[in-house]
Amino acid sequence: FPSHDKNLSKGDNCTYLSRGRYVVMYKQRAYQVSRIVYFLHNPNADQTLEVDHKGGNPLNNCLSNLRLVSRTINTRNTKKRANSEKTGVQFRVVNGYSYYIARYTDLNGIRYDKIFSCLVFGPEKAKEMAYAYRDMKIAELNTQGATYTERHGT
Repeated sequence: FPSHDKNLSKGDNCTYLSRGRYVVMYKQRAYQVSRIVYFLHNPNADQTLEVDHKGGNPLNNCLSNLRLVSRTINTRNTKKRANSEKTGVQFRVVNGYSYYIARYTDLNGIRYDKIFSCLVFGPEKAKEMAYAYRDMKIAELNTQGATYTERHGT
């Protein structure tokens, strides 16, 4: 991408990728292209909210793929991290004690953890139980209006 001190001319490429998203530099500040597209078409929208890519592709900045949401809603539409087998479930070993921990956050923003011991249940059963518990809690939250999407954690 162009350096900050380069003089740009009409037609020069001034976009680059940052964390998987197109970004434009303007007066030494980075702007996400998705926000530019959304707010050009919706100038009176609340700029404190986040622009979400509905389809999950952060390179698709078509207006039909963009929606304005809170950070909480936006995080419920995120994909699984590369180092995780399942979003919201982690394997831990502390002082030789291994377990799976299932996490979720309720509608009031309070985080809950439930531990499934590998010693008590065995590693595979503990993992299955943690996955099932997390899925059950996400389903419960969705019935309460949490809006986790089918893409969450995939």
